[in-house]
Amino acid sequence: MDSTEKALNIDEEYDDIYPDLYTRIGAGLLDSLFLLPLTLLSYYLEIRGNNAHIIAELFSTTVFILYYLYLPKQYGGTPGKLILKIKIIKLNAEPIGWKEAFLRYLIQFILTILSTILIICTIVKVDETHYLSLGWVDKNAYMDSLAPSFSKSIIWINCIYYLVDIIVFFSNPQKRALHDYIAGTVVVYAKYLNKREQITA
Repeated sequence: MDSTEKALNIDEEYDDIYPDLYTRIGAGLLDSLFLLPLTLLSYYLEIRGNNAHIIAELFSTTVFILYYLYLPKQYGGTPGKLILKIKIIKLNAEPIGWKEAFLRYLIQFILTILSTILIICTIVKVDETHYLSLGWVDKNAYMDSLAPSFSKSIIWINCIYYLVDIIVFFSNPQKRALHDYIAGTVVVYAKYLNKREQITA
């Protein structure tokens, strides 16, 4: 019996405590909606010139990291997860701390920071007058033309990471994704925690 089974000792009675992939994806989509105002604010700043664009990238990256670091540590999940009544816990069923929150999103943090660095390196090459005269589609095409040749590798690495995450998710009964294994966490429905508290009280 592994450490997860020891901690989650009411699995047999409550065999639906692990959220399925659709619930996990739904939580992610809800988080995207919560972060939408940040995306719109960033776009507003981007079209104000190079300096504003750099500020927008740094601000967005900072908020993204705080969102996925502080909120899971403080509340056991992001707003999307909490709305769908699922929580991140350690394998011993205790609340996660800073370490677990950080490790859980470590790969995403690294990829986000690398993307931000690449975008800033691209922005400094931009002819501001020309950039501001372009439409939204042409702005993106112009930025792509100035981006380092290996910048698309970040996109591919991101895609591969999410694919591996899904494969790992379906490979174990606790439905733990790759980032759960990295952090030593598992995602469960909040009702399980209430049941466990009642049993162990």
